[in-house]
Amino acid sequence: MGLVEINFNCWNAKNVRDGLYLYNNLSCKLEMMLMKINAIKTKQDFLTFLDNLKQDHLENIQQWENKDLQSFLTAMHNWVVDMEGFYANTQQPQPEHIPWKIFADILMAGKIYE
Repeated sequence: MGLVEINFNCWNAKNVRDGLYLYNNLSCKLEMMLMKINAIKTKQDFLTFLDNLKQDHLENIQQWENKDLQSFLTAMHNWVVDMEGFYANTQQPQPEHIPWKIFADILMAGKIYE
């Protein structure tokens, strides 16, 4: 039997000599994530994104690289330092006129808001 490879919702399966090999296609997952993020245009879109992110944290914490707040904030910091590289690597335009104060307001509110 020849090689058979299947891709479904970012999961790939192919037959190998000893059976079926199932693996996650991370580049596909990144592409799907970027599509969802690029669709955020309104306050409600952003709130839906936050709700989905919270739910993903609850249901899939083992898949999160940064499980605690300290490592999450450190990763955010490091990403901002290198964000130009992210946009270049994903062939997206560099954002202009970023409202940095709004991000600071949102993060600080997360510390004190009920």
